[in-house]
Amino acid sequence: MYITYFKNTIIDLAAAEKVLEDRLSISEGKSYLIQGDCRGVKYWTRQAREFQSTEQNNRLVKAGTVIYTEHYVLNVICNFFLKFNKLWVPTKFFCNEKEALEWLEKYR
Repeated sequence: MYITYFKNTIIDLAAAEKVLEDRLSISEGKSYLIQGDCRGVKYWTRQAREFQSTEQNNRLVKAGTVIYTEHYVLNVICNFFLKFNKLWVPTKFFCNEKEALEWLEKYR
């Protein structure tokens, strides 16, 4: 499943919950690998980050989540997120889409 965020998106708790609701609706009860294109995200609120690291938010995520960006500052934030939030599925951030897909493929 491929998720793309629009330019200058701010992910607050309501937006994070809506993303989960939409993903669960689209998945129709099946588990998927998730690739998120976060190049459009301006920032995540603390509440959204905490919610997105929960077991509840990671329902039906098959084996891995890949999120990649091309912005250095956002990559620093993403890696900080990984370091301090226990995630329920393997997660890694990339700057390169090809490398992200190669990493995700091993969880198929």
